[in-house]
Amino acid sequence: MSALSPITSEYRGELWYHLSATAAYVAAASIDHLVTVPLIKLMNTDEFKRNGLRKVFRENSFILGKHPTLEQYVRRSAYRDIPGVLLTTLFAGAAYAYLTMTPLIYWNNKRVEKEIQSLLS
Repeated sequence: MSALSPITSEYRGELWYHLSATAAYVAAASIDHLVTVPLIKLMNTDEFKRNGLRKVFRENSFILGKHPTLEQYVRRSAYRDIPGVLLTTLFAGAAYAYLTMTPLIYWNNKRVEKEIQSLLS
């Protein structure tokens, strides 16, 4: 039993606790998509392919594949997000962890986007 078990077990079964976890997951996933879509678009340009950047930059998600098209990204993200909402509603800690990691995801994606744009210019 961890030190946090008494704290989190108080909230299990509380409606607002689980709804707030759902909201946390949706917020985190929305921000993740907001900063990932521009990268997907950049990685699918002819210039990106011509410069040989496909060997250097890739998507890290095993669900999405290394170089998904925008259509593949949208479709495969649904395979991740729908179960994600359901699971994080039950296991709220995962939603809060994802939301906590979101600034790191945002900063990393923005850094990579700037790096790719500087290489393409």
